[in-house]
Amino acid sequence: MEKVRIAKIVNTHGLKGELKIYLTTSNPEMRFAKNSIVYIGENPNNILLTAKVLNYKYKSNSIAFVTLLGYEDINKVEQYVNTNMYADKLELEDGSYYIDDLIGFKIVDSNQKEYGIAEKAVYVSDKIYFVVGKDYLPFDTEHFIDKVDLEKKELILSELGAGIFE
Repeated sequence: MEKVRIAKIVNTHGLKGELKIYLTTSNPEMRFAKNSIVYIGENPNNILLTAKVLNYKYKSNSIAFVTLLGYEDINKVEQYVNTNMYADKLELEDGSYYIDDLIGFKIVDSNQKEYGIAEKAVYVSDKIYFVVGKDYLPFDTEHFIDKVDLEKKELILSELGAGIFE
């Protein structure tokens, strides 16, 4: 099954194997529910560990702490700092999408003027931004992006969104 990144492991916390993670999922309560399966690795094709969630605590600003069943010792988890956490990619309802699926989409306005390509998504605090050349486009469908066109692979900007590139 295909995997999706749900967090980056940024450090350990305490001596009992708790991992400090930076969340990259919009649904951490589901992804880190007790006994949920998570995968740890550099990328989804290089999984180093498969484990069950024992405990999850949200802190703030996309930071949380997670303990994995059977890894309740700092010596067992230190090696995973600076790797990613993945989960199985779930089927979404029509019109829904994963942020990572929007990478490579063209950024256009309502007149089809092209501003670039969404090169990658970066997470700052609890906000998502797309890197478009040297600019950062906030992923905000209320103010900056009028439409996500999955068929044409385009993010269609609002007037305010197009103003970012002027």
